[in-house]
Amino acid sequence: MTDPDETIEAWIAGSEEAARAILMSTIPDITADNKRQAEITLRHMQTLRDALPKAARYVEVCASNSDNAKSATKKLRIRERNIEIAREFKRRAMRRGVYGGGASNLALMTEVGRLPRFNLRRSAAHIAIRAGLAELDKINSSGERRKMD
Repeated sequence: MTDPDETIEAWIAGSEEAARAILMSTIPDITADNKRQAEITLRHMQTLRDALPKAARYVEVCASNSDNAKSATKKLRIRERNIEIAREFKRRAMRRGVYGGGASNLALMTEVGRLPRFNLRRSAAHIAIRAGLAELDKINSSGERRKMD
């Protein structure tokens, strides 16, 4: 497969060459309009050529972000963070006696999520704690099944 940068660069070079050829072929009977159009085309080609490094860097950053978002280690870190934040939530809820309550649970979730070690906003904290509680339930239920066996 060809490199996209080379393909775009080749296309720009070919288009510049075509614009110059048109300009040169119309020199005997060149009109101001033809000359102006050819010059505009050449300026646009140079603008495209100048934008290529920025576009290549943008593609690298997007690919890097995409890889990071899909990485197994990042998912594992998020899962571990969710379990840790859920354990902290349960600890504080038991101390306050609000575990299982409605609005006070949400306030406590927000409070725990805003702790410096988690640094989450309100809705992100709620989502993380709920996911962590679900993971803890899975861990506990699988542990109980093993004990029963």
